[in-house]
Amino acid sequence: MNRDPFYYHLEELDDDLIQESADAKRNRWKTLLLAVGVIALVIVLVNLVLAIPAHEDAQNLGGEKGVLCDGVYYIYAGSGFAPPGEVRVPRGIFAYTPGQEPELLVSVEDYSLDTIFPSWDVSAQGLFFIDQSQNTLWRMDLETREVTLLYDMPEEEAPEGGVGLGEIVTCYGNGESSPAMEYNPYLFLDGLWEDHIALIANTGWETYDLVLDCRTGEVLSQEIRSQSEGWNRLAGNRLLKEYRMDYPEGTEYPGWEFDKKEGLYHYTDLRENGVSVLPEGMKGSTQEIGDGVLAVYQPLDQSGDRQGLLLLADGRNVDLVLDEGDVHDEYLAVSGNWLFYTEQQPNPTPGMSGSVSALWVMDLDTGEKHLVEEKLCIYQAVTDGTWLYHYGSYTVCYRVEHDEAGVPCGLTLVESGI
Repeated sequence: MNRDPFYYHLEELDDDLIQESADAKRNRWKTLLLAVGVIALVIVLVNLVLAIPAHEDAQNLGGEKGVLCDGVYYIYAGSGFAPPGEVRVPRGIFAYTPGQEPELLVSVEDYSLDTIFPSWDVSAQGLFFIDQSQNTLWRMDLETREVTLLYDMPEEEAPEGGVGLGEIVTCYGNGESSPAMEYNPYLFLDGLWEDHIALIANTGWETYDLVLDCRTGEVLSQEIRSQSEGWNRLAGNRLLKEYRMDYPEGTEYPGWEFDKKEGLYHYTDLRENGVSVLPEGMKGSTQEIGDGVLAVYQPLDQSGDRQGLLLLADGRNVDLVLDEGDVHDEYLAVSGNWLFYTEQQPNPTPGMSGSVSALWVMDLDTGEKHLVEEKLCIYQAVTDGTWLYHYGSYTVCYRVEHDEAGVPCGLTLVESGI
């Protein structure tokens, strides 16, 4: 049987060389196809956006979490991606009174504001905000709108052998040096009470916990901050502090090998007056929800279900159930003695999949639960018991209705897409 001479020559080629050539060709095709796919996706997205008409008058504040104070909602607005057809208002801190137009109080054109880290808050003493380009703390009088410089972080000379501000320093992780980076001083807000305010100040060489008088800016205390300390969490005047803890040797959980290699082999504990409020052998994550702090915790090795602990301004600690069978509760906010939460459960309609959600409140004295609104799915909210703001991709304002006994029993939509 005669064969084409071409195949005789193929037999003389090295097999490894043929394999390398095939691999290279496949890789070129993968790269080409990926590039074509990306270009096609960009073309589709551009045409989709251009096909949707923009309405220049459709301005909104976006969906950041705000602060309710004396019936007025304060919110940082203008950040994030504005969907097609919407135009975000200029960036800054706004005040919104139900039924009125939002008022711009502090503009980013005048002060360098940042919402990645805590940089502003509101109390009866005023609106406090940090200009993060200058590391200065300012207070605005909410009646007169007068702005006063409250604190200007002083520059600090480099210690002997240290580097100057903004110079290149080397960061360390896992005991080995990592790529050098530029390091600058910073100032963050870490808690606001009726008469004082807490800050985290880094001069470039040392990190301090500062406590200032809210009215005068007088430094009441200044202490070097421990590397294990996390953020303050406030339930009224009750101060809870996060601490970064190293895992006990031998603790294993999904992904522990990677965490240990990358220097991330630690967990968060929550303490009050230096004593952990979590059960022994637990780690937690925390968030402020109005008049309380919610701690969600689970065993260090993640072997058990998550549990909830609500720490209230009046000193009480209330155990909460996060998941019970197919029912999942999302706790939103505490106002007075009411805990607002979203209950999510499987769709009870025969043949229908998915889940249904409703808004409920729990009486923290009796544990009684009351339905507020059916068929409403809310995962983030701020309320003072009279007004409720749902924030997500945009902000919605509701008025909370009450029955004759004072129990929240419904919501009335005031304005959507504020």
